[in-house]
Order: sequence, then structure tokens, then C-alpha cells
Amino acid sequence: MKSNISLIGFMGTGKSAIGRNIARELGYKFLDTDRYIEEFMGMTIAEIFTTMGEKSFRELENQMLKKIITKKNCVIATGGGIVLSKENRDLLKHTTFVVCLKATSKTIYYRTKRKSNRPLLGTQKPLKKINELLKQRKGLYDFGDITLYTDNFKINELTKMIIHQYNRYSIKDKTKNKSNEKE
Repeated sequence: MKSNISLIGFMGTGKSAIGRNIARELGYKFLDTDRYIEEFMGMTIAEIFTTMGEKSFRELENQMLKKIITKKNCVIATGGGIVLSKENRDLLKHTTFVVCLKATSKTIYYRTKRKSNRPLLGTQKPLKKINELLKQRKGLYDFGDITLYTDNFKINELTKMIIHQYNRYSIKDKTKNKSNEKE
């Protein structure tokens, strides 16, 4: 059984906020890959992008993910670009219950416009950049066990939906494992 839940999706879809709620409700530990990297490096994500570049950041992200997924009973909020690596997608798919969170580009813009910690949006036209990145990443988020659109729901509603689906998945997975043991 997959004892961890991972939240994937573009920046601003609610991964961290919803993840904290799920962890609290289930009594799980909450881990945010971006915060984990920042603590490990002693730098912000923006500083890492500036000093090391995106390629080095993505390699670091992969190394940290490999450490994080060995833990049990965790809710993992991933960085929006973690899906750019096939290895990361495979690691998440095979070791966690994957929840894909989506939102429209306008919702993402509204949620991220006042945050200075988004290095990929450091541009004069952030909405245009969001649309470009969403287009580039089209299909990369589509490996989740479930997909939820977060635009019109409150965090508590989404938390309940995800926990319900996770519990259904866990029951189904336990039943499947027991029937495999009998064979």
C-alpha cells in the first residue's frame, strides 16, 4: 500500500495549503519539496535559480525527492516543475498516491501575482508566462490517481474530497493485496 500522498500541479494550484490540511486531518507529516530544498541549501528557490540555474535546481529537486519518498505517512507538496523529469514522475506514480491539482491560468495568476518567490514568473507579463509554461507542461501532470480542479472549491472541501478518494484507494489496494496473497 502507498502510505504517502503526493500533490502535483502547476504553481498556485493549492498544493501546499491543501497538503497541510490533509496532513493535519490524517495525522501525517507534511513535507513541501521546495521548503525541503531551501532548508537543505540554506537559500530560497529564487536564490538557487539565480546562482545555480534551473538545471541544477531540477537535479537537486530529484535528489531531494528520492530522500522524501522513503519516509512513511507523509503528504508531499511538490514543486510545480517536478513533473519535468520522467524519473520524478515515475517515482511519484510508483511510490505515492498522486493527486493532480489544476486551475485556470487566470486563477493561477491571481493566486501568485503578489508572491515574489516565483522565479519563473519574474517577467513583465506573468499571465503570458503562465500560459506558456502550462502549454509546455501540457500532459505532464496527467498521471495522477485523481485530478481535481481547484478554482471553485475551498481548501476544506478539496481536503475532504482527497481524503475520501485516498481512503477508497487504500481499501481497494488492501483488498487487492489480500486476494493476491490467496493465489
